[in-house]
Amino acid sequence: MSRKNAEILLAAVVLARSASFLFSKILLDTMEPFNLMGIRFLLAGGILLLIFSRRFADISRRTLCKGAILGFCFFLVMTFELFGLETVSSSSAALLEGTAIIFVPIFESLLSKTMPSKRSALSAALTFFGVALLTSGGGGFRLGAGELSCLAAAVTYAAGMIVTDRLTDGEDSIVLGTLQVTFMGIFGMAASLLTESPSLPASPESWGAMLFLVIICSSFGFAMQPVAQKYTTSERTAVLGALNPMGAAVLGMIFLHETIGLWGIAGAGLIIAGLLFQNVQKQQSLGH
Repeated sequence: MSRKNAEILLAAVVLARSASFLFSKILLDTMEPFNLMGIRFLLAGGILLLIFSRRFADISRRTLCKGAILGFCFFLVMTFELFGLETVSSSSAALLEGTAIIFVPIFESLLSKTMPSKRSALSAALTFFGVALLTSGGGGFRLGAGELSCLAAAVTYAAGMIVTDRLTDGEDSIVLGTLQVTFMGIFGMAASLLTESPSLPASPESWGAMLFLVIICSSFGFAMQPVAQKYTTSERTAVLGALNPMGAAVLGMIFLHETIGLWGIAGAGLIIAGLLFQNVQKQQSLGH
């Protein structure tokens, strides 16, 4: 695959991820959060298991346990994300959750008992100032339950990325990722059975949104991202990845007619700047 085609594919993956906030927001009008999560990830896990079935011939109990741990970590991420989306616009939710990239080096510094780098400190300052502007609307800093839930999603997402880094050593990433997605569905459906009244999507439009989440956002995004990253540089990957929340914000404005105002636009700009500054590392390649 050429670098140009790889970057087109990676851009498609990023756009698919961006769209997940939009379609989740739409489905939350008629479905409860755990119910949505359970159906989405059980179906996505089933598709991935079918596609990569040969890789599961000799799966060990240790790998299964790792998949369950990762599944629970990202079940928490999706829980906070979906509960946040119930009261916050998809634009704001995507931007707030995107700050996860800033929390990773901060957590790593705490774990290693070292000071964060100047790059990380400046990125965090830009991002958190951006969050303040995004949530203030020009009327003073405020965080409602929805915004706090989205920030909790960012914190748990960052923790999940660190746990993933620790657990994937020596494992088939496709197998572990498929297990993660499947266990997210299992935990989501279990929570729905305990706290909600589970149901299937109620209309053709809802099924369309669900299938987009399952096939495009989850299955396609999961399977194609490592393929695309193999043929491009980490700098390009970082730029596209950091622009993911901006893509979600634009989609929310276009299709859901969401507005964030001038203060929100300024905040979004600072958040994106912080994410780009943290992640763009020149003259690096993935090397795999």
